[in-house]
Amino acid sequence: MEQDSWTRRDLPVLKAIVRIYDETGRERISPAEVQRAVNFDEDTAQRAIRALYRQPYLEPGYEAYGGGYIAVGPPTGDALRLAGQWPAA
Repeated sequence: MEQDSWTRRDLPVLKAIVRIYDETGRERISPAEVQRAVNFDEDTAQRAIRALYRQPYLEPGYEAYGGGYIAVGPPTGDALRLAGQWPAA
């Protein structure tokens, strides 16, 4: 049975964003940096980032005209909780 997109794609990207943000403190993270952290191709990383913005698990970033992101914003409190970086409510 194939894993759902949350487990296979979105959660690893979310955890990578949280880790990068925690390590660097930068307000904007490059999608290419996230892509390298999870070893996904660009399309897969961008689809995961778009999905994470639908919740939203990320603060505003910079979206390109083509529908992808050129910068990812910092994680929300919900994102930090899901990644195990913040206590549950």
